[in-house]
Amino acid sequence: MDEVLLDRSQTFALAVQTGKLSAFAVGDFTDILIAQLTTSPFPKLAGTDWLDILKNGVREALMSEDPSIQTHLKQLADAYTLLAFLRQTPDVQGAVEKMFAHGKIWLDASVTLPLLVETLSEPSPGRFTRMINAAQEAGLNLFITPAIIEEIERHINRAQTCAQIGYRWEGSVPYLFERYIVSGRSVASFSKWLENFRGREQPHQDISDYLLAQFGIQTLSLSTELAAAPTELRTALQTLWYEAHQRQCERYNKPFDEIVVTRLIEHDIECYCGVVQLRKKETSSPFGYSAWWLTIDRKTFDLKSRLREVMIMDPPDSPILSADFMVNYLAFGPVRGRIGKGTEFHLPLMLELSSAPYLTADILTEAEKIRADLQDMPEHVIRRKVRDYLNQARRSLGSITDAGVGELEEGIIA
Repeated sequence: MDEVLLDRSQTFALAVQTGKLSAFAVGDFTDILIAQLTTSPFPKLAGTDWLDILKNGVREALMSEDPSIQTHLKQLADAYTLLAFLRQTPDVQGAVEKMFAHGKIWLDASVTLPLLVETLSEPSPGRFTRMINAAQEAGLNLFITPAIIEEIERHINRAQTCAQIGYRWEGSVPYLFERYIVSGRSVASFSKWLENFRGREQPHQDISDYLLAQFGIQTLSLSTELAAAPTELRTALQTLWYEAHQRQCERYNKPFDEIVVTRLIEHDIECYCGVVQLRKKETSSPFGYSAWWLTIDRKTFDLKSRLREVMIMDPPDSPILSADFMVNYLAFGPVRGRIGKGTEFHLPLMLELSSAPYLTADILTEAEKIRADLQDMPEHVIRRKVRDYLNQARRSLGSITDAGVGELEEGIIA
């Protein structure tokens, strides 16, 4: 049993370091679940995949909001994280303190957009909101570039256009609009909800002001640092991300908009190279860096290994900080003493968006029909009925719980 636990701790350590807790949650337990199925009297039922059911059960436990489950899993996560740190450095507390004492974290759109969505879940803060609040209390400095602000504003406009044209919309429903509809709300009030984040005259400034006021996220360009970055690094990143976007468009059978893709890649290169340049003023120790780029885009986690394949010079240490990794840091180290009482036990064990986009124009139309049929009912009842219908629609499309962020981005940013 000790050997099994050690093996699991090593796997968990790798999952934490790479931000792939979702893969750990399902993949690492598959052998155990298969063994359990082999020795347990599960009835053979037509169309029933017991392994898939059990894997989803493991995932649901890790994503649970139940305080008792969160506390228990957090204790396990702390133990495994401790082993991970001990294997990497003998000075565990010093490593954590170095990272967070003067931490400067730049946020990707994939982390920032969920903050807007989670305003729909008031008064209870959502997963990403809790993470950002804990980061603030821990003393981290949070930033976002004007380019990512532009990306968010563009997504808001795309979501509003989708809401306006309704059933004539082609392709996946934009993330903001999808999450709004899934909450059970009416399409008619979507534009008004968007006014919380930006107006018409200075939308970029409005979004910047909102993020600063609500989350303490400062807008700061990395363009100067980008200009100083090695040309070879910028070119290599451009090539790798361009190919990744091409594969994504092919996977979803989408037209490849070269202008849009090029602009998105420019935004990511600024964050990646900008943080790398900032680090040149710091210690070269991996745990000594204070500048990071926070993202949930899985395509970024193995960039260093791929850069080695296309670069002559040695690629720099990755500036990527996964949201899962940061949550575990916040919940584990000495820095937790600076977080409000009990906050760490309310941090999620892992972070990801709810599901891959699954709404289509037809499903949106049906959701609005349900609202019309129930127009005489109280609003909270209507929302519940719409949510129930959409959840049933999602299940009818099959299992998408393992879709991951890569698929989500097709609805978030494109």
